[in-house]
Amino acid sequence: MVSIEKLRARAISISLLIVAIGGLGWFLVVSDKDGSLFGEKLQSGSLDSVSFETFSPEENSYLLCPKDLCSAETDGEAVIYNAGVAGLSRALFAYTDRHEGITMRKRDLMNWQFDLSEYAQGENFPHVITVKFVPIGEDKSTIAIYSRSVVGSSNKEPHKERVERWIRFIEAAL
Repeated sequence: MVSIEKLRARAISISLLIVAIGGLGWFLVVSDKDGSLFGEKLQSGSLDSVSFETFSPEENSYLLCPKDLCSAETDGEAVIYNAGVAGLSRALFAYTDRHEGITMRKRDLMNWQFDLSEYAQGENFPHVITVKFVPIGEDKSTIAIYSRSVVGSSNKEPHKERVERWIRFIEAAL
């Protein structure tokens, strides 16, 4: 009798340990929003820089770019806005700063280029968006936006919707 009780107690202890380890693993994956645990490419400074003039976009991505800037085939041509790059960037960052799931990852202030990450609802891995503000004279500018996934595969549609949503907000803010 005593040995059956000891066996049962050990089985329960092992089961509880397995559940605790599984719960801890789940918690680490879900709470890893900054990419420090699983997304090494998203840690500050480790994203590959995008050179809009020379790069080739990934298959499952979306690229909106002025025709003078990108040599690669784009998914759409960027609009010219009646605002300088400072005003255009303020309009975009007013949007991104208000959203908890959007994080600035890299800044290249000299070239007006920024890398951001955005977590879609219910997803554990972010999408990366590279934005470049392009001056066209003193009071006009345009924008290049490249949205892609770093981890996993995705179709083009979520990236297109993201870029279009960001553009709608910029246009409404101007």
